[in-house]
Amino acid sequence: MFFIRILFVILFTVSIAVAAGGSGGSSGGSGGDGVNYGKYSAELKPIFVMINNEMYEEALIELETFVYENPQSADGWNSIGFASRKLGNFEDAEIYYSLGLEINSEHKGILEYQGELYIQTNRIEKAKENLAILDKMCSFNCSYRDKLARKIDDAIASAF
Repeated sequence: MFFIRILFVILFTVSIAVAAGGSGGSSGGSGGDGVNYGKYSAELKPIFVMINNEMYEEALIELETFVYENPQSADGWNSIGFASRKLGNFEDAEIYYSLGLEINSEHKGILEYQGELYIQTNRIEKAKENLAILDKMCSFNCSYRDKLARKIDDAIASAF
């Protein structure tokens, strides 16, 4: 797993450099709404079925291939971070969420899930930072912000 992680980071760094030089800094991914997966929808849909069925190990294998082949997909990095987090691989999840945010710093799904990771790893203040970012991005009816806010409130309430 360590070799795969290093390979992802190297591949991602090279692809960011190429994209920055040739595209004027495209944001990639879905625009951060976690619903419209654009050109990646057909490839990610079967993986989401695995995730919805809590088949995280199987999904992780497919997601490793997906992000290797699509290193500019913030949605792919979000999904691999989610599966890793659900498997308790918090360090890997943190890396994957960070890579996704390098592609699209306004990816609401990553900001929510990264906030959940911070809660799980007892970093409530960092989760609140993500919530503040979502607050600025969202006007009303923002499920990403609302879910993270509830989880922060629950975490704080259960600490007392």
